[in-house]
Amino acid sequence: MRTLMADGGHVVDVRPAADYAAGHIPGSLSIPLRDQFATWLGWLLPETAPLAFVTGEDHDLNEIVAQAHKIGYERLAGCLAGGMTAWLADGNPQTTTAFLTADRADGRPYVDVRQEAEFAAGHVPGAVHIELSGAGPGRVGQRFGDGGVGLDQGVVRRAHESASRYETTHEAVTPK
Repeated sequence: MRTLMADGGHVVDVRPAADYAAGHIPGSLSIPLRDQFATWLGWLLPETAPLAFVTGEDHDLNEIVAQAHKIGYERLAGCLAGGMTAWLADGNPQTTTAFLTADRADGRPYVDVRQEAEFAAGHVPGAVHIELSGAGPGRVGQRFGDGGVGLDQGVVRRAHESASRYETTHEAVTPK
């Protein structure tokens, strides 16, 4: 996994958001395996880069491969054998991501990553809108510095996809 990422590949963690938050490979991207997996994969990662996956015990590798192939992603490098348990047993590090509510943001900027129509329909007062699809790596850190930000999106899954995307740029992020 480390070599793949060092060579420009990506590690995609397909486990549920709560499992990702509890511990994940630093630099990995959270895209939980569900019906919209292929949509988020295509939205967040280039089809030209090799991909490896972190799965839970109950995930169907055939489903991951089928959804990736459906949108033209064919550079599938593999799956972490033994999952996070094996990763940690081998002495590798993990990162965690806290679940926080908006009232615990402690004065940090509050970024709403939902689509424009969702943001316009209602948002936390003072929230800054940076749509996930248009927020390239580094954009949040360039705008707010390294003090951390809160991410709001209305759906926990999208918060962790957002947080994992921003964590890959080494920015401090707090999903809401």
